[in-house]
Amino acid sequence: MERVIIAGGGTGATMLANTLDRRKFAISVITDSVHHVFQPALLYVAFRNAKVNIERDERRLLPHDVHLVRDRITGIDLGEQVITVQTGARHAYDRLVVATGIHTDPNQIPGLAAVNTEFGDYHSSIAQAQKLWSRLNRFEGGTIALGQTSPVCKCPPSPVEGILLVDALLRKRHLRKQSRLVFFTPYPRAYPAEGINVTVEPILRERGIECMTFFDVDSVDARTRTIKSIEGDSIVYDLAILIPPFVGAEIGYSPAGVLDANRFLIADKTKLNIVGFENAFVLGDASNAPTAKSGVTAHLEA
Repeated sequence: MERVIIAGGGTGATMLANTLDRRKFAISVITDSVHHVFQPALLYVAFRNAKVNIERDERRLLPHDVHLVRDRITGIDLGEQVITVQTGARHAYDRLVVATGIHTDPNQIPGLAAVNTEFGDYHSSIAQAQKLWSRLNRFEGGTIALGQTSPVCKCPPSPVEGILLVDALLRKRHLRKQSRLVFFTPYPRAYPAEGINVTVEPILRERGIECMTFFDVDSVDARTRTIKSIEGDSIVYDLAILIPPFVGAEIGYSPAGVLDANRFLIADKTKLNIVGFENAFVLGDASNAPTAKSGVTAHLEA
């Protein structure tokens, strides 16, 4: 029976562990997370103060015959087919699937970390989403600017969903007339895919939401409350909801050349294998394949 290790405990990893044939494979899942977080629900924590439990014990989501290892992966040697974890243990595999996801890195943009600390965001954690709700709940009017600070965004619809939820919240609180909403994006249109954008842009216009395209964030000044773009444009805000850049997991790989500059694994987009290794695959957000970084994508790839 082949030994399959799934590195990660998110949507893609959990889906794959549940769908692989356990009569053919001895499956292990290695993850450092005690809880599985349903990340799309962070939208509703941040903009609607949702109180639903969006965490589950990962063990409850896996079949009983899948071996769960709770430890942090520190190294993956693709040549030796061995994974090293923080406790020092080494786990050998016949086939590997990396589904370690991505995380935010606000330090890539000057000033962004301070703004995320002040206002929170809805892509990092439950605590950050709760902080954002707290700031929105105290908002009494002014300019709210929302957008992504990097072309790579976890869940491409989430920026548009976010600004529309802000609009709905302000209307509910009778604050919309006292508020200016600015949606910004590095892309030439509000939604990257034109087939969806033809529906999205009219909705934004109908709701009086300003859209600034080709806005690549260069820096953020928390003192003057100004977002500046590489193109020379700027937005002065009262409340900023900035989606930080994303990077891959902090794992040492051998060979190191399987990672790109943002620590995404370089994958064959047709087979999902890590380039150069036929028995090692990557799915979901951890891949550099030109697919949407979303739960739907991870589901389908699994």
